[in-house]
Amino acid sequence: MEQKSYYNQESIQSNQSRATKKVQQYSSASGPQQKPQQVQVNLQTESRDSRQQQQQPQSISTPNSVPQRAELPATVPKLMDQPNSFPYLGGYERSEIQAADNLGGAVYDLGKDGAFNDYSVLVMMFINFLDNDWPKCAGAALKQKGFKVTYCKCNEVDKFLKELKSGQYKVVWILSSGGGYVDSWSIDSSRTFLKDKYKEQFLSAVISYHKSGGGLFLWGDNEPYYYEMNLILKQITEFNNDEAKPSYIQFSGNTFGNKVLSYGDPTKPGEFDKEHLIFSGINYLYEGVTICYPVVHSSVKDTFVDPSVECIRRTVGEFDVLATSSNGKPVILKAEKKNGCGRVIIDSGWTKLYSSGWTTVGQARYVVNGCVWLLD
Repeated sequence: MEQKSYYNQESIQSNQSRATKKVQQYSSASGPQQKPQQVQVNLQTESRDSRQQQQQPQSISTPNSVPQRAELPATVPKLMDQPNSFPYLGGYERSEIQAADNLGGAVYDLGKDGAFNDYSVLVMMFINFLDNDWPKCAGAALKQKGFKVTYCKCNEVDKFLKELKSGQYKVVWILSSGGGYVDSWSIDSSRTFLKDKYKEQFLSAVISYHKSGGGLFLWGDNEPYYYEMNLILKQITEFNNDEAKPSYIQFSGNTFGNKVLSYGDPTKPGEFDKEHLIFSGINYLYEGVTICYPVVHSSVKDTFVDPSVECIRRTVGEFDVLATSSNGKPVILKAEKKNGCGRVIIDSGWTKLYSSGWTTVGQARYVVNGCVWLLD
């Protein structure tokens, strides 16, 4: 297990405990242990008083205890009635699932408070409809931990390139657009910015940064919101498959999620890696609303192979699968440092970053833990 001076040892011990001991889940005194069900976010609002009455006591109290997942309040697993509509979460409140929430207290974050005042994060936001949400949600969480954050909107690629060349950033976020796709609720012109003026400069700068050891946090979402991420992945993920033919990873598709993942086996639908440091202190994590997934592109056959058709994969190319969506597709992946290149995290559900659903479960700790892990 990695030992860094800025890691919280209490959080690491908690991860080790749940990795080595069988955790009783959803148990009751009157019946046998039940397998936990995937949790889907309920968009119906109720009074705060009625939700609080249904909460259960928090089951985690000490740093060395084995994480026990409390039973979720009955209001949470209700299914959505409109699976084909774009589901803005409408101020869904954290209190509804607080009973089964993640470990409380900063000691369960992967990184120590006050240890990151000298670290900077650079964000390139290609999605204009997240412009207001990211700074007050993910951005605020990173700043609270001590990170310095520089935020670039979709029409500020020149600012991003200038900042990236400064050499002061240890972690870079890229949040992908639809590459000029237009629909009923957004007009995304970022492909024009990138294709007409900045595409080659952008790719060259990001790849150079990555090869010099910089950490990348890449974000996509449902089709077609993976344009910039795919441009980068085509450059950094080439590998030889079983037939020794050059291949690389791309993202595609659109699967409906809107459920809460739980810790366990990352190859199983609805679960994430209970041992990985990114999920330190996290028992549950909201997966996002609409989600894309990785495919392996063969540059010889010019075809795409869905890695989840035959079975859930532990790896996609040289990336490890850290979480599988409720629909059975890899949703969070990571790559370790190799040949001088920095670490990479890929998340294919940036809808988990919307302010309307930000406090659903786990997102703040997850994005901060991810940045802490990417530092090395």
